[in-house]
Amino acid sequence: MTKMKRLIQAAGVRSVEEARMLAGCGMTHIGLPLRLPVHKEDVSEEEARTICEAVNHAGAQSVLITYLTDPAET
Repeated sequence: MTKMKRLIQAAGVRSVEEARMLAGCGMTHIGLPLRLPVHKEDVSEEEARTICEAVNHAGAQSVLITYLTDPAET
């Protein structure tokens, strides 16, 4: 029997400090909602970029949460 890797994601992270804290607590993935059709995003795209860079250095991975259907859409 193979052992499955544990994945834990937190979504809606709003700051580098929060992302680092979550990664330090064992979160493996940090979700950042962007380009939402209904609600305002929690962070700007620039803030999301900064959070992604910090998360990757803290040992977790960043995950985009979006409702876009066209990958080429900007």
